[in-house]
Amino acid sequence: RALCDQKYEQILADGGKTAAQLEELSSRLNAVKNERQSLRKSIQVGKILLERLRSMTKAVGRAKNKMFHGGPLGAIGNATINAIHRQGAEGSVRRAGEGLQELARSIENLSLAHGSERDAELARLGVLLGQSDGGLGDGDTVSPMMDLICRTIGLLQTKLDEVEPTVAALEAQRLELIETA
Repeated sequence: RALCDQKYEQILADGGKTAAQLEELSSRLNAVKNERQSLRKSIQVGKILLERLRSMTKAVGRAKNKMFHGGPLGAIGNATINAIHRQGAEGSVRRAGEGLQELARSIENLSLAHGSERDAELARLGVLLGQSDGGLGDGDTVSPMMDLICRTIGLLQTKLDEVEPTVAALEAQRLELIETA
């Protein structure tokens, strides 16, 4: 690897046609690697968001359950417990909303190809996610939201699966160009 890097630097220092080809190839490789990293990050953000929504659903359910089932503590104790559970649920809802915004931003920052149906769908889903944080606390929007996020993660994974061989091919071309120079 170190020898390859030295030869790469020497080719660039010598200039010429091979150096220009190598610079162009390296530039494309870096762009594709950055795209791969962005896709991986977006997928991770989506997975974390799904966990936040699951957590939020549980917290909201516990808060509602405590409000409906008083127990022996009496009205004052029950009101205190309800307030604590409601605050926990509100925090979960807030974190889920923040996750939606983060996923929407990460999709917005991707290199989406014009004319690609999948990329157009990803852009549309990103906009929907960015506008969808209201109403999460009522519980009725969580399941459709989770379906939307799962669809988004699937599209992101498909795009990543297409990028991986491109990275490998460009790295192989770069290595071959260095070795044959």
